[in-house]
Amino acid sequence: MEASRKVSPGIVIGLVLLIIVGVTFVAVFVVASEPAPPAPTADGPDVEAGVAALLTNADAERGAELVVANQCVNCHIYAAGMAAPGWNGLADRAAERQPPLSAAAYLYESITDPTAYVVEGYAPSMPANFKDVLTPQEIGDIIAHLLTLRSSG
Repeated sequence: MEASRKVSPGIVIGLVLLIIVGVTFVAVFVVASEPAPPAPTADGPDVEAGVAALLTNADAERGAELVVANQCVNCHIYAAGMAAPGWNGLADRAAERQPPLSAAAYLYESITDPTAYVVEGYAPSMPANFKDVLTPQEIGDIIAHLLTLRSSG
């Protein structure tokens, strides 16, 4: 008489989870292996070209999520006017803030080198490590989002 072997449901579930984790790892590895656009490093035409490259595949919706995840909204929305400049009309103001920088280049500089220009009436309190913490893609996404913030009137 031959005994039949049953596979425990726990083993099946474990194998399925292992396969899912493996496939997810491979997918994340492939996406992370794609080269990110180079971060701009200088003022002038080079920074404008670098920022334009960052915006090529930028996702403004992802940028909106990133400003929440990185707590930018705490000072620029919830404490706007007290801790940091508010974002209403930001894209319009950014275009005129630091000539000859475009709005996008000004925003890039504000994120990656926040003490390069401090808006009058505010202390230089923005974290200075976003260039190290955020990927170039994330910076591009944030800039794309900020460029959607026009005056409401």
